[in-house]
Amino acid sequence: MPSLRQLMYFACVAEYGSIGQAAEVLHVSQPSLSRQIQALEVHIGEALFVRGPAGVSLTEVGRVVHCRAVKIIAEAKALTRDIGDGDDRQLHIGFSRYLDPGWSGELARQLKEARVCSAVSPSWAPSLDLLSLVRESSLDAAIIGAPPKVVREYELMEIGSYEHVIALSETLHRRLAPDWSLNDLIGEPLLVPKDSLFPAYSQFMNDAMDAAAFAPRRSVRPNDLSILLAQVASGDGFAFLPLSLTKFAYPGVAFTALPAAVNEGFRLPVGLAVSPTSRLRASDTQFECFVETARRVAAG
Repeated sequence: MPSLRQLMYFACVAEYGSIGQAAEVLHVSQPSLSRQIQALEVHIGEALFVRGPAGVSLTEVGRVVHCRAVKIIAEAKALTRDIGDGDDRQLHIGFSRYLDPGWSGELARQLKEARVCSAVSPSWAPSLDLLSLVRESSLDAAIIGAPPKVVREYELMEIGSYEHVIALSETLHRRLAPDWSLNDLIGEPLLVPKDSLFPAYSQFMNDAMDAAAFAPRRSVRPNDLSILLAQVASGDGFAFLPLSLTKFAYPGVAFTALPAAVNEGFRLPVGLAVSPTSRLRASDTQFECFVETARRVAAG
């Protein structure tokens, strides 16, 4: 019988479309994660992923298993939440897939130090899916990018924002003048994620580019960050990335700040959504501590 850990690992890889990124989010090594996925595939008796140069994608069987796995994980988390008590309880918190993958571990560390909880059980999904889980009380809270303007059935507050940089080849970077503008890149393809994977983020970036009167031609980029950076290094295009991802240095890739005239317009708001039935609501002091901790993590 598959373990809950295997199902959670499988769901994370499915959400990110990349074993490398999922391993970072889960704080495990890639070989260890790959072994868990392979063990699950052996148990199911079918391949769950198609492996390719742009990452991994679900097979037809994988999509069926993913649908069931998400429900099982949600039920397990709900059970843990319902029977948990005092300092022994876990908080079930969702994180938007496009945010810094290190936030989940840092938030868990700080919340445990503050004795808000004993552990954080994280989930990763697009922002809109996380908000649905918060409304259903399947999550205590969710940290999302590009929070919606209209809020129903949950509390939403802005806790910060994060800056974007541009990843481009070193060759292209050397050609830019000191006072360059976005339109100097108009002839280069912009590598963008599929809108269906990050709908709220894609809408935010589209609005930001419209406001900056920047309309480059676009090409769908791979989900795997290392493959994306390899494409950038080879001159296949450039990409907007969160500032936090500049820690992943890659040969031939230069990260550069956006021009000052448009930088503010590309700062992605980060929101905190809290379920009205969340255990965080049991104490005003505990809730305030949680919000302040989330603000610190979002501020870096």
